[in-house]
Amino acid sequence: MTGSKNYKSWIKYAENDLAVANDLQLQKDYVFQAVVLHCQQAVEKLIKAYLLYHNKKLIYTHDLLILCKLCSEVDETFKSFEDALNELSLSYRGARYPDDFEDLDLQDANNALKIADQFQKFISLKFDSYNA
Repeated sequence: MTGSKNYKSWIKYAENDLAVANDLQLQKDYVFQAVVLHCQQAVEKLIKAYLLYHNKKLIYTHDLLILCKLCSEVDETFKSFEDALNELSLSYRGARYPDDFEDLDLQDANNALKIADQFQKFISLKFDSYNA
């Protein structure tokens, strides 16, 4: 699963997740957990696309901080997102596993969308052919 040829598929799936999160937010009484889940998935897929783009082996984790640190080995500017991605990872756990976490709310969903949007803009500049 290494090699730059596969990274575009990961970007496309990430864009789909972010589109779903944004569409959900527009609905009345939307489910906050679903928005957070799709935002986290979008960021995770963008990171994995970046790793593939640089011929790195993917690891199977949902922890954005771990994945971000792998990207930082290629480009140190990823370190600027560590706190935000750690926060999104924690919210994601709350979206998937409610037993040990408080319910997510509007602020959590809005924050997840903000992080995902900022990260998408940041990482899109890292690919030579992001929109190709």
